[in-house]
This record gives sequence, C-alpha cells and structure tokens, in this order.
Amino acid sequence: MDIHHYDPVTGVYLGASEAVADPVEWDRARRALIAERLSEAHTAFAAALADDVPMAEADTALMEAIQAAEAEAAALAAPAWLIPACATADAPPDVAAGERARFTEDGWIVEPVPEEPEPEPEPMHEPTEAELAAAVRARRDAEIAALRWLIDRHRDEVALGRSTTLTVEDYLLVLQHVQDLRDVPEQDGFPSAVDWPHLPPELLATGD
Repeated sequence: MDIHHYDPVTGVYLGASEAVADPVEWDRARRALIAERLSEAHTAFAAALADDVPMAEADTALMEAIQAAEAEAAALAAPAWLIPACATADAPPDVAAGERARFTEDGWIVEPVPEEPEPEPEPMHEPTEAELAAAVRARRDAEIAALRWLIDRHRDEVALGRSTTLTVEDYLLVLQHVQDLRDVPEQDGFPSAVDWPHLPPELLATGD
C-alpha cells in the first residue's frame, strides 16, 4: 500500500513510499485463519471416522487440510499497515504548474506555490581607512615601478658615455615625479582624497 508523506510543519506534500505491514496484526490474522481451518478439518476427520471411512484415508484428508490451511495463511494479505506520523494513505490531488498539495486537518488542499522573496542586496562594504591607505600605497608603488625603466635607461646611457634619450631637464622631471609619488602619503587628504601627480605623457614615448 502506498502512503504519502507531508512536511510536519507546513504540510506540503513530500512524496510517496510503500507502507510496511503491521507484523502483530498480520500474525494474529494468520493464526486465526489456521485455527478456523484446523477446527473445520478436525470436524471433517471425526465425521469421516463416524461414516466408517478407513483411518488411513481420513488421516490423509486431515493432513491435506492442515497443509492447505498453512498455505492459505501464508498467502493472506496484510490486514493492517504501519503508517508513520506525517503520512496518510490518501493520495494527494493532481496539481498544475505553479501549484502544490498541502495536507491540513480537513485533508489535502491545492494552493499556489508562494513566490520566493527577492534576496536582499548585500550591504556595500565601506573600506576602512587602513584599507584605503593600503590601496593608495599599492597604486603608488605600481606607478613608481612602471617608471623605473626610464631612470635605469638614463643611468645606463650616462655610464656608457652615450647620448641620453632624455634631456637632463626631462630626467629631473622623472625623478621629481617619482619623489612626488613617494610623498603621496604625506598629503593632507591621504588616504581618502589624493591628488595624484602626473608626468607629461610624451616622456613615456621616448623609446623602449
């Protein structure tokens, strides 16, 4: 027998499973059936003897009756089933898309599936002053590293006695720009309001 489960809190239908027969009631029914059939068999046995039926023949009939009773009891359908809490033998009604079955005190009902509430957006994280300072210093370090090749190239050209790609004035502008970047944490608005120094872009286009 199929049984149908529902949520213990909401009553919403969860699915079906097969019920387990009550072993106590099943055994009691089998014993009752065998006792009834044995009583009938013994009555027939006594009647056969009274009618002068040979003992062997009457005894064979009795044994066959006992075997038939045992076979009938073994095939007996379960008279009762174990139905757990939050389950019922009543099948839920069919539901359409957007509907669900729910078990109540009055039985199954069909209702619309409630809409899931929209998830609340995650509150935006306001960076702390320490996080802002770390981000500014990281950008400062990256910009200085990006200019290192200009300084190294100029120093190498001077050391080799070659004509320099940058003029002395431009080289000093690069050095001053690097120093201005180093001084960013000393600005009054640091770290929330930084005035980033800028290097003329043409100095970055003077060769590789």
